[in-house]
Amino acid sequence: MSVEQVRHFLAESRDRGQKWRMIRVIGGEPTIHPNFLEIIGLLAEYRRTYSPLTRIVLCTNGYGDKVQRILAMLPPEIIVENTTKKSPVQPTFMTFNVAPIDVPEFAESDYSNGCSIIKKCGFGLAPSGYYPCGPAGGIDRVFGFNLGRKTLPAPGDDMHDELRKFCSVCGIFKRSVEAQPLIQPVMSPTWSRAYSTWAKRHPQLSKYPERDAVADSGT
Repeated sequence: MSVEQVRHFLAESRDRGQKWRMIRVIGGEPTIHPNFLEIIGLLAEYRRTYSPLTRIVLCTNGYGDKVQRILAMLPPEIIVENTTKKSPVQPTFMTFNVAPIDVPEFAESDYSNGCSIIKKCGFGLAPSGYYPCGPAGGIDRVFGFNLGRKTLPAPGDDMHDELRKFCSVCGIFKRSVEAQPLIQPVMSPTWSRAYSTWAKRHPQLSKYPERDAVADSGT
C-alpha cells in the first residue's frame, strides 16, 4: 500500500467514528516496505490523537540484519509479533497454493464460513481495497477477481461474496499443517492455471483511494 492509501484509511476511520480495537500490519515482511517507518508513524499518530485504546501490532519474521535495524527504530507503543525465523528454509507450513476446491474432502465446503484468520485478525485492507482477511488481498493480485471494497464495509456487510471466492482457492482454509516437511513447492491445478495466466498478463485491479497530506490536513 502507498502512504497516501494509509492516510485515506485513517481519515476514513475518523470520518466513520471508527476506533479500532487493533490494527495489524502484515506482509509478506512489512518492514521491507520503502516507507515503512512513515506508515508506522501515521498509525501511531492515529492512536495517540484519536484512538488511544487501539493496539498497533506489527507482524514480522524478524529475519536478517536489516529487519532487526528497522525493529530497533519502532516507537515504544508498537506491539511486535515476531516469529524470529533464523533461516529462509521452514520445515513445516500450510500448503497455501493447494486450493480447497481441488481437494475432494473440501470441494463441497461452505466457503462463506471462512476460517480462524477472520476471527483472530478481522478483515484486511490491501492496495485494491477491503477484504474479509489479509491473505485475500494477495490472492486477488494473482486471480484478478477485483472484489476489494473501495470504502470501509458497513457493520452489516458479511462479505460472503468475497469469502465464497477467496476461501475456495486459499490453502489456509484446509486448517492443517503438512505432516511431512516439503522439499519443493506444492501447487494444485487451480493455482497452476492462475500463475500461468498471471505470468502472461498481470490482472489490473482497481485501487483503494489515496489521500495526500494536504487533503488530510483540511487545508
